[in-house]
Parts: sequence; structure tokens; C-alpha cells
Amino acid sequence: MGTPRNTVLAGTVATLLTLLLVAASDVLAHPGINAVLRAVNIVSAVGFGAATWYLRPRSRLGPLLVGIGFLFALTTLQAFSASLAYNTGRLLLPASWVALLYAFLAFPTGRIEAPAGGASSRSRRRPPPRSGCSMRSSPPPAGHGHPVALPGRLPGEPVQRRQAPRPAG
Repeated sequence: MGTPRNTVLAGTVATLLTLLLVAASDVLAHPGINAVLRAVNIVSAVGFGAATWYLRPRSRLGPLLVGIGFLFALTTLQAFSASLAYNTGRLLLPASWVALLYAFLAFPTGRIEAPAGGASSRSRRRPPPRSGCSMRSSPPPAGHGHPVALPGRLPGEPVQRRQAPRPAG
């Protein structure tokens, strides 16, 4: 499965086997609906993974999604009445959920990275700010065209300035 094309072929085989095995199961509730929903899940994970892999070959997200699709395909073992196969399928189902959570957290690179203000950046010493230079900006003086929350005015609507009446004279 070194290329996205081979992955699509293997995903098609896994989807068809899932459809056939789950639809014929006497163990699972509603085997027809279960078979279709499982097939949709496998096709979407393997399909989107293969497309991502093809369009962005250096990204780890595509192979990760493909792996999730095949891991979910292995949960089809729940369709068998043999206890070892059934229990293996039951144990692989939460593993596929954990893998899906990992993919969610690793989006878009395929890796979970520390946040910008995380522990790795705290350990580095930052130089002190220069004197006379402040990183914070002070708010603008009132009445300089910035929106102000006034009753009867929409949030994005600018404040209208009115000219003071000139005294007669």
C-alpha cells in the first residue's frame, strides 16, 4: 500500500468485505443498516485519506486517515459469532475512536504540535523589552471614529459626529 492508488483498491476490497460480512451477520443488530453505515465510514476515511495523500504527499494526515479507515474495517470482526473474533472487533472499535481523535487533534499537519505559548516556549528565556518601547497600544481617545456601544446603534455602525451650533452674532 505504498501509493494512494493501491490504497484505494485495498479500501474498496475492505469496504466490499465489510458490506458482505456485516449484512450476513446474525450477531449484530440490524445487520443491513449496520453494514451500510460501516461501509460509508470506511469509504470516507480511506477515500479522504487517499485524496489527501495524493494531493499532499508530504503530509502525514493522508496515511493517518487511511489507517483509521482500515482500523475501522477490522472492527467488522464483531460480525462473527466466534468469541475471539467478536472480542477482537469490540476492542478495536475504541481504538479506532482514539485514532480518529488523534487525527482531529493533528489536523492539518498530521502531527500534534505544542501550542505557541506551550511549555516548550516557556522554557526559553525571552529578552527583556527595550526601555521606552511598549508592546501594548493605548486605546484611542474617545470620539475619533471608533465604534462605541450606544443604544439604538448597530455594533458595526460608525458613530456620527454632529457639528455644534454656531452662536449668532
